[in-house]
Amino acid sequence: MAAIALRYNDLAKAASNADAIAKSADKYANELSKKVIGKFSTLSGGSSTYTHNADYYVTRKIAALGRKSQSFHTLSSQLTTLKTTAQRVDQDVQRTMRGSKETFLGSHSNLRASAWKEAMMNWLIDLKNSNRLFQFLGDCLAEQMQMWADWRAAYLNWYHCGGGKEIVRIVGAVLVVIAAIAILVMSFPVSGIFALIAVIGAAMFVMDSLFKLYHSGKALGEYEKGDPAWAQVYGRREGMSDFLTKTNFNSGRGNRISMGFAKVWTGGQIICGVVGGVRFVGNLKPISNLLSTRAGVGSHLVSSRTFIAGGKDGIKIKNSFTSQSVWNGFKTIAGDKGVRSALASNFVKDFKVFKPTSINLLQYMKQISNISNPGLALLGDAKTTSQSIAGIAKVSISTIKKVIAPDQKIDISVLSGT
Repeated sequence: MAAIALRYNDLAKAASNADAIAKSADKYANELSKKVIGKFSTLSGGSSTYTHNADYYVTRKIAALGRKSQSFHTLSSQLTTLKTTAQRVDQDVQRTMRGSKETFLGSHSNLRASAWKEAMMNWLIDLKNSNRLFQFLGDCLAEQMQMWADWRAAYLNWYHCGGGKEIVRIVGAVLVVIAAIAILVMSFPVSGIFALIAVIGAAMFVMDSLFKLYHSGKALGEYEKGDPAWAQVYGRREGMSDFLTKTNFNSGRGNRISMGFAKVWTGGQIICGVVGGVRFVGNLKPISNLLSTRAGVGSHLVSSRTFIAGGKDGIKIKNSFTSQSVWNGFKTIAGDKGVRSALASNFVKDFKVFKPTSINLLQYMKQISNISNPGLALLGDAKTTSQSIAGIAKVSISTIKKVIAPDQKIDISVLSGT
């Protein structure tokens, strides 16, 4: 659709230029009348055919200049009228739009922009209209924003309607598979129950990633066959649990077995995720030392310690807490600058020594993913689900207690030296 942009300054300049041309024509006509026509009557020897012809053509020129002057005076007047009319119409439109805006925002107050945003927008609009430089910059910016909007629209059309979503899922699934295999490889060698659980969790992560890649490939295949509905179905499926619970094996017994195995698989993922996450947090020495009951915050909250013989070449320490000891401990930390400085100094030292590796971070992300896995909802009907959750919770709580709250052991030689 065509658009006309009227700029008041340009209209005023055009009217002024037209008026100046009219005045110039009037001045030229007056000079011809005085300096040429007026001289014919004072010629010696009287007039002749040539002087009559000259007088005729000069008179016609003066008449033409008069008509041109009148035309430009008329143009100047019309441009001035157009400018005045445009300003009046703009003001009327402004009042109408402002009234409509207030009426609309009165019913939709949540859409009202804050005063400073509205003032900033108005200032930018006035700045753009103030001179040609800002008009040019504003037009360039608008063009770039339109290009970005067109590109975004083209991308969204490709993503949602051109098979892009399935391709992106496949690329993402391949990257996840590579990361999962890296986590599994770097989980070796295995030493201890927690390391074994971490390896099992990494292996399950690899299997989930492979099944996600399988589902993404199926989604792309269905899309290329011209069946976007099934492409959407496969595109929403994730790992092995989705494969087991949403695949029809054409056998009642086979489907029941797959559902049971899906529950076991999901429960194993949750256990591995909880144990791995707690183990990872427990390995964050700067944080564990800061909160410890030996020299950290916990040491100021303890009411009493009981030393119990036990363990190899050492004893066990049992810490006791009361509400009063915890309150007094926090008051000491808050009020004693020396205590806070010591805690901060020890934390900085521990942090400098602690160097998390990229595999730590990958494992941590995987563990958090497992803990928050929505597959818990796949554990079956109400009775079976409650039993499964109870069993998982029992194992998880026992594991957490062993990892983050073990009996602290110290060497006897350390005690004898204090």
